[in-house]
Amino acid sequence: MYAGWVCSGVGRICSPIGRDVLGLEVPPPFGLRVDVYVQLAKRENVLVVPSQTVQTGQEGEYVFLVKPDMTAAVTQVKVGRTVNGETEIVDGLSEGQTVVTDGQIRLAPGTKVYFTKGL
Repeated sequence: MYAGWVCSGVGRICSPIGRDVLGLEVPPPFGLRVDVYVQLAKRENVLVVPSQTVQTGQEGEYVFLVKPDMTAAVTQVKVGRTVNGETEIVDGLSEGQTVVTDGQIRLAPGTKVYFTKGL
């Protein structure tokens, strides 16, 4: 067992560790390095969308919602965390609603929406 440091962030903020090794960086001559990912929190029953779905405008974040008549509608949303390409939607959408994930640059409210891939 080697003594080492737990490091995080771009600024390499490190704190000494003892025998409970979460991450190990051994100074030369060994030159060993281990990258460790630690789950700090687990959230269940959250609504997430692909991150590219969320757009930013003058009034904040929004998504294009596909209405039952297959037209696009701008819907303001409140976002939470973004992790691994998925963004948490805290407010503004409900489970089961359909959102536009690609081609938003060509949309305006009321534009007819067509699916290019199956749901």
